[in-house]
Amino acid sequence: MSQTPSLILSEIYMMSIFQEFMEELPPFLQYRLDLFKTRRMHVVSRQSGAKVVQLAELRKECFDPADEDNAAASPLVVEMAKEAFGALLSELINKNKVTHMYLDDFGEPFDPERPHETGLAWKYVLDDHKKLTLGMWVTSDVCEAQLGKTTAQIELFHNVSIAGAAAVSDAKMNIIFQRPTKKAVEKAAKAKNPTESPKHGLGVKKKMKCMIKKGKTGIFHQFDEDIQCCLVIAGIEDAPVARGEENEKIEIQRQRKLENEKLLMEKMFDKAKEEHSEATLYFVMWGSDRHLKTTEDIDDCFKRLKSESQKREVMYENIAIRVKGQNMKDFHHNKSKNGTKFTSEELAKHLKEKLPEEQAMIKRGEIPLSRPPLNAPRRKYLPILGSITSQLKNLDAKAAKENEKVRKAVTILTKERATRKGKDSIYNKYQPFFKPFVFESFVGQRIDVQVGINNDDGKAELQWCQGEVSSIVCEEDADDDKVVPKVMVEWDPTPDLEGYEETTESVVELKRKNWKRNTKSGWRMDVDLDLLSEMVKEQQAGDEVVMDDTAGIDAMNDTWEDEDDAMEEGGEG
Repeated sequence: MSQTPSLILSEIYMMSIFQEFMEELPPFLQYRLDLFKTRRMHVVSRQSGAKVVQLAELRKECFDPADEDNAAASPLVVEMAKEAFGALLSELINKNKVTHMYLDDFGEPFDPERPHETGLAWKYVLDDHKKLTLGMWVTSDVCEAQLGKTTAQIELFHNVSIAGAAAVSDAKMNIIFQRPTKKAVEKAAKAKNPTESPKHGLGVKKKMKCMIKKGKTGIFHQFDEDIQCCLVIAGIEDAPVARGEENEKIEIQRQRKLENEKLLMEKMFDKAKEEHSEATLYFVMWGSDRHLKTTEDIDDCFKRLKSESQKREVMYENIAIRVKGQNMKDFHHNKSKNGTKFTSEELAKHLKEKLPEEQAMIKRGEIPLSRPPLNAPRRKYLPILGSITSQLKNLDAKAAKENEKVRKAVTILTKERATRKGKDSIYNKYQPFFKPFVFESFVGQRIDVQVGINNDDGKAELQWCQGEVSSIVCEEDADDDKVVPKVMVEWDPTPDLEGYEETTESVVELKRKNWKRNTKSGWRMDVDLDLLSEMVKEQQAGDEVVMDDTAGIDAMNDTWEDEDDAMEEGGEG
């Protein structure tokens, strides 16, 4: 069907799909024959009201339409069939799903050692197993109906226990309390067919007993009246105790719900702290050299970078500078689709297409923002009519206090990130895209070099040491990669390390292969964390919230937006 979707309009093909089963199962064949002879369907007509149409007539109209609209829809049906059967086929042959083992093309003959994985396809099912299925339910409708009734009770009455909801569902399913009404009994007594109704002329109680014999009355009403009364009285007497137990369970449930909400709120604020710290870093990077502002900058960067992974990382970072640092949601782009990462060229194309919009936003004064966005939990915006209440003021004051905690935590997280290794390190985030060229102008630059320093146990540990380049010992040669540039470094004193309390000088080799590498003799440019912290504080200086009559409006008109996962590795964003 996916290859030849026009077959959906072929009556011969569609009606013979189950031919194999009809030949092997005569009852199924008889069912199919009776289906289109005796089965009827009520169709609402605009002019004459409801009328009865046999399924045979619907089948004829389906494959040989006389109605003009139905005939005109045939091409659309073929097109939809191609999409539908293509999707169905991909689901059926997906080996990650257990249903593929039921197909003849993928099934295996029965293996006693793997009874749950083999012999499931029809052509491999043993004849003895086929006979055992006769008279069995082929669907889970009964179970699903029971669960559905239980769910309906819980949704309708909210505080009802699962056991109580299941009991009501079970009573309805098994018609435990069902009984025919007096009117129904009288109507059944007057029926002409004596096999389907009580005998005419009997009293109501005798007629009820006759209905009971035919299984039309629930088991509760089959008991004597005395037993029924005993059951009702026992239920009334036990109700207070049962109600008390249920109330205790409800109270426990409420307490756990409050605890879960509190825990969730704490997690949300922790996440907001981490995200605001990251947003602050990307916000500051807007004014750095790592921010590619034009298409020429992107093209020049791509020419100088060699590997695809480096180019992709540069694009990820520049998208994050805009999305996370400036809250420009329209610049969002997924990292991957269906498990396949987007190439650097695709990401660059997306960024280039958005650059004119960025320039327009800069001209309008919409960016850069005065501060990084804060994605903290907040109240839903609602319009305010008149003066705000004292309760709303208190809520806003509480929210402002929590937001202030988030902002203050950013400085701490900034310093924590500085101690991290790898991509999360601030030192790594603020490194230039390209290795600086070591020649005259390199004098006066501050660098970090990773060296081995003995700890208290006498074992050497790698540690980044900072210093300033005082002179060039051997300049870098652009035409000769074998020339290793050397510089004289004046090291910063390190009071906490024995032997390094005073300023010292030494010659350091700045090999190209060690640039930004977390290995011995690895080197990178130094990042002034104190300066960065000052920049962060400057961005947060205007964040102090003073509560007054308009604080509620100011808080709700804030430009901070909700969380964005555009740059997460997890999938399609």
